[in-house]
Amino acid sequence: MSNPTRPKNAGFDVTHDRSLLLEVSGDVGIATLNRPHRINALDLNLVSQLMTALTLWRSDPAVKLVVLRGAGDRGFCAGGDLRSDGASEGEGDHHFLRAEYALDFLIATYPKPVVALMDGIVMGGGFGLAGHASHRIVTERSRLAMPETKIGLTPDAGMSYHLARVRHGWGMHWALTSSTMDAADALFCGLADDYVPHSALDSLVSALSARGESTVQDVINRFASRAPAATVAAQSAMAEYWYNADSIEDILNRLDASSSDTATSAAEKIRAASPFAVKATFSAIRSAADLDLWGCLQQEFRYMVGLSARSDLAEGVTATLLEKRAARWEPRNLADVSEESLRDIANFPVDLGAEPRHSPTPSQQSSP
Repeated sequence: MSNPTRPKNAGFDVTHDRSLLLEVSGDVGIATLNRPHRINALDLNLVSQLMTALTLWRSDPAVKLVVLRGAGDRGFCAGGDLRSDGASEGEGDHHFLRAEYALDFLIATYPKPVVALMDGIVMGGGFGLAGHASHRIVTERSRLAMPETKIGLTPDAGMSYHLARVRHGWGMHWALTSSTMDAADALFCGLADDYVPHSALDSLVSALSARGESTVQDVINRFASRAPAATVAAQSAMAEYWYNADSIEDILNRLDASSSDTATSAAEKIRAASPFAVKATFSAIRSAADLDLWGCLQQEFRYMVGLSARSDLAEGVTATLLEKRAARWEPRNLADVSEESLRDIANFPVDLGAEPRHSPTPSQQSSP
């Protein structure tokens, strides 16, 4: 492949700090998140650079396909860099969230195929980037999660749209428990598309660059393997019962009544998470089922800004990520989360603005 470069028609170098590496190989634009020391965590600078590159490639007739990948051995992207000023949801005019959501929507509505290599750790905002791509590749190393309830937030980056549409109640499971799924579970739940061994990823990218008249999917099929059986598949009937309930309390009662280890673990994780975030997430995922993607992003923006103003976010980050201890949430119990306070968060007075008109819609993405 060629050495990393800026996009061919860029009027300036968007890769000045090397946090994003860009190259064009054949007709494929390859964007590599290059913060391996942070598992390629997103900050405002990286998000802005990627937005610039994808916007330029969108109008470049020489680029017909985009590949998103992460540098290093640990993963594609661990999400927003909560220790970076640029990714702090509670500061300023919420520039990071606005930029991140605009990027997620651009990927979801991109007029050219986007292949995301979801290798290793893929969490939070990283799941949001890859989860909106037209071709989502997982490997035997993939570990995927939306872990927001563990730090006092709700799933965002447009993933509430996808989680609300996962069958058998598993979307609510992943959202409430912050549990990690492997490649097989992600494929079963419709959150990934193809399973390719880690060792074949470089060859896959090279083959995409030299695909000739083959379609993107034809090339992927040459490298794809059958994934292991999904561990969640056999419990789908139970999960549909567990999570098809009218409240968090009902869900916990159903989980407690089950003899399944999965149910026991889920109940423990829900009780360990922020009570306020758990109830907010339950409401947000249910509402997301009736919203389009931009509507979900609007709703997530209100929830994220409102929740980040609460004490649970700082406590969750400190306890979970830094001090590795049980968090001291406020309030401490689900019963103390009032419906009025949840409505205030759901209607928090912020707005993303009108839907960007990138077009086409996700279902109209081309597949050369």
